[in-house]
Amino acid sequence: MEGFEPIVLTDEEGNEVTFYIVDTTRIAGVEYLLAAEEGEDGECVIFRMTEDGGDYVMDPVTDESEIEYISKVFSEQNEDIDIE
Repeated sequence: MEGFEPIVLTDEEGNEVTFYIVDTTRIAGVEYLLAAEEGEDGECVIFRMTEDGGDYVMDPVTDESEIEYISKVFSEQNEDIDIE
């Protein structure tokens, strides 16, 4: 993905998963990232950025109502992105 470096995260099983940041948004002072998993069938995940002692932590958003709301924001920002 042009303009963004890949981000490699480790899942619960210890596997490395590569994501590319598609978009970012800030809502009520909270930074959200829309990231696509590497590969043709890669899933999109919304992460919430939090600060922990000077380090930033990416937490996947798991609350369905929050996912729905943030997805709408990303869709409105980028008409060419279809988030389901």
